[in-house]
Parts: sequence; C-alpha cells; structure tokens
Amino acid sequence: MIVDQLKGTVLDNVVYAPGFKQTLISVKQLIDTGMKVEFTNKECLIYDKPILRGLVHRGVYSLPIAPAMASSALRPNYIEDWHQRLGHLNHKSIVELAKSGAVKGLKITGSTSKPKTCEACALSKFSRVPAPQQASRSIHARNEVCHVDLAGPFA
Repeated sequence: MIVDQLKGTVLDNVVYAPGFKQTLISVKQLIDTGMKVEFTNKECLIYDKPILRGLVHRGVYSLPIAPAMASSALRPNYIEDWHQRLGHLNHKSIVELAKSGAVKGLKITGSTSKPKTCEACALSKFSRVPAPQQASRSIHARNEVCHVDLAGPFA
C-alpha cells in the first residue's frame, strides 16, 4: 500500500479491500519495518523521521491519509499470481479468460506458457490410502479397550 502523506513509504503484505471505508494499519508491521510508533492520550505518532501524526477522534486514532493504491499496481501480474488469485485455476483457462476479455483487469505479464508445477495443486491431487477393513490389533479380553467421548454433549 502506498500512502500519499507517507511520501512514498511502501507497506508490504497488505490486504486491499476496495469496499472497506477505513484504512487499518498494523502497528506491529510498522515496528517490524523499523518505524517507531508512539501513542499519547491525544495522538499517535508514526516516524522513522517524523512522517505522520494521527489525532484521537471518538476514541480512535485517526490518520490523515488518502485511500490506498492496490499493491498489484506496484508489480507485474504473472500467470502464477493469477493462478493463486483465481483459486488455482488451470493455466489454459486463465490464458483463455485473459484473451477473451471476460474478466476486467486480467492482464498477464510475461510468458503465458505453463510455469513450474504448483505445490498446492500437486498435493491436492494425491489420493489417500483406504482405511483398513480389519483392526490392526485384536482384542482378547473384555474392557481391554475403552472408547470415551471427551467432547461432552453437543446439545
């Protein structure tokens, strides 16, 4: 996310929610990037060098910032990115969607040839070994094995 008043400061790993009316910034994430955050009873200061001041308004620290710009505007959209964004849709379908213009804004940067295998897709195609038809050990005496419901009643 780029915030105009932060003079080009880039925050990584953000969630862009265009319908959300407020911008939330993680204090922990700011501190992890080396910035300092100071709260008083009237304001919140965010600085590396002093860069932003937020005043208390109705019990919430309000920062005077413009709406964020989506991080996708900062970097190209490779087919691997679209594969993940579209729920691991197959590459052929992604290319067809881009060519047909069926999805507004779906532009692929770089090669549209099939990239390396997606680990999540490969793991999802594995099948489980079927459960055994017989128990792996036999019971020889009464009360040798006791099954107990530890979760309690569900009603």
